Amino acid sequence: MARREVLDRAMEAYEDLRENLEVSHVPEGLLRGEERAKFVEMVKRMRLVKDCVGDQPFQLRWLEGSIQLGSGILEAMVGRGADKQRDFAKLVILHEIVHDVQNLRSTNHSNVGLAGHVLEEVDFLADVFSVHTLVNMELVGEKRAQKEVSKRVTRWVDRVIDGVSAFDRMEHGKRIERLAERRLRRYLLWYVQHARARTLRETADVGEMLGSALAVELAPLSGWTSSKRHEKMVKGALAETELFVSVNGRLVRVKAMTGHDIAGIVEAVRNYRHEEVQRVMFAVVDNHRKTLAPWTEGK
Repeated sequence: MARREVLDRAMEAYEDLRENLEVSHVPEGLLRGEERAKFVEMVKRMRLVKDCVGDQPFQLRWLEGSIQLGSGILEAMVGRGADKQRDFAKLVILHEIVHDVQNLRSTNHSNVGLAGHVLEEVDFLADVFSVHTLVNMELVGEKRAQKEVSKRVTRWVDRVIDGVSAFDRMEHGKRIERLAERRLRRYLLWYVQHARARTLRETADVGEMLGSALAVELAPLSGWTSSKRHEKMVKGALAETELFVSVNGRLVRVKAMTGHDIAGIVEAVRNYRHEEVQRVMFAVVDNHRKTLAPWTEGK
């Protein structure tokens, strides 16, 4: 019954996308030229099937024109509140449809996670695309939203973090014991994006923020290699652990900040202490605003 309610919210969210998504909402970058119009056509022609799939998080059948959400996605969003459920559904649907354009599909995705670095890049760009599209849907032509740029973008960034943590709570419970390094990096990316979003002042800044090439990493970290997936699992931070951020090829390197625990980020992520990490990241952005938030310079 609870999953059915989540699916109902997802159906409402998808109908909103089908009715209101326009080409002008689709950002330039990942999709170019005619691809933007074709993407909108794709969103409008697909239909969300009421039956969920049990063995996959999401299934898109382009040739049949159908989309199915997985039981895991529905379960992860149980009890999250109707608004969060609708927002999460929009993010997931746009993310997965653009995956088809990226050539990551239900028919070829098996074990793609073994190529961790490549999947990180593909997933991050799909996340950014989804957030940017949904932000544009609110900002284009809505004067009130244009006066709340920071608030609107931060909200959608937080929805990404909330969605990632919802899956982790379902899989790991109250604490992420088996924390994959690439999963940690996904959190770090969006914690930095949260801090950057809080500094936005004008609609023109949104494209610069979401269009930038971003990488975030804590290193070195102690850990071990999973025998099943052959990927590094994080045991913990070390005395020499630093935070590294790259934005459009410009490096920010932070080992210590007064009043903020860089090494403590790992444990905060494990225990879903989002606000703790967000405070650290905001301090990082504040101290390196020329690189991380250049739109604030001289304003």
